[in-house]
This record gives sequence, C-alpha cells and structure tokens, in this order.
Amino acid sequence: MDNKKSVKGIMLDRKDNVAIVTADTMPGDPVFYGQDENHYIVSRDEIRQYHKIALSDIEKGSFVIRYGEKIGVAIKNIKAGEFVHVHNLKSESEARYEGIV
Repeated sequence: MDNKKSVKGIMLDRKDNVAIVTADTMPGDPVFYGQDENHYIVSRDEIRQYHKIALSDIEKGSFVIRYGEKIGVAIKNIKAGEFVHVHNLKSESEARYEGIV
C-alpha cells in the first residue's frame, strides 16, 4: 500500500456488506471503513466517489446490505473490494421475477 492513495469508506451499520467510498478509487487503493486502521478493504476496481464497494464476498442470490437493510440482490458473485452497482445488483423484486432469489 506504499504509494497507493488511501480512501475513507462509510459503513453505516455493522450488518452492512458494502460501504460508500468518499473519493474516487483505483485498483489497489485501501479503503478504510472502520474505527481504526485495521478495518480496510483493498479496491479491486476503479470506483467513483460516493459509489459502493463490497466489504466481503457476496454470493449470487445473496442480499446486499446497506444501512443495515437489504437494498438489493447480487445477480452474480461479487468479490470483496469490487464495485457494487447495477451491473451486479438488482432490486429484490427484479431478482425474484428473474428467478435469481
């Protein structure tokens, strides 16, 4: 992590499996989201400011949690550190309609 930019991530609830990045990130950038320097995830993707980063692996069909609440369903496996957005996330009703859940 020597010459990588560190970024703050906002995790709103302990149950969350995503955080919001407060600045643009590039692959390899550490995103700190906890109370101390031990809580961080390394970005795997370029992620624009105020978008979601996965804090842990999220399996296809599993819920994406933000604010401690379900905000959608992973439509494919998402690795920790990946960008979470419409390319890998759908609403629960869409996912049920498409048979993902």
